[in-house]
Amino acid sequence: MSEISFPPSGEYLQSIRSSSRALRQAANISIEEHAIKRLLLSPAFTSSFKRVSGHHGLAMPLNFPSPGAELNLLSILSLLNFGSGYRAPLHA
Repeated sequence: MSEISFPPSGEYLQSIRSSSRALRQAANISIEEHAIKRLLLSPAFTSSFKRVSGHHGLAMPLNFPSPGAELNLLSILSLLNFGSGYRAPLHA
């Protein structure tokens, strides 16, 4: 079994960015600003956002290659959701 190594304290975001960039480039995926805007303004997104945004714990239709990959996504989601109850004070 291989040992899991974590990035040094204070370098989590940089580590996520660099590994995400490497995976994106390896898969030849390009992310274009006009495509993001088109998605966000599309009827498919705007009509479903209010419906699904209030439902926590929705199952994601993702196929993970390993339990570690699934744990990684759930960990990132948890980091992103940190402090959501304190949204206004954190934004201030």
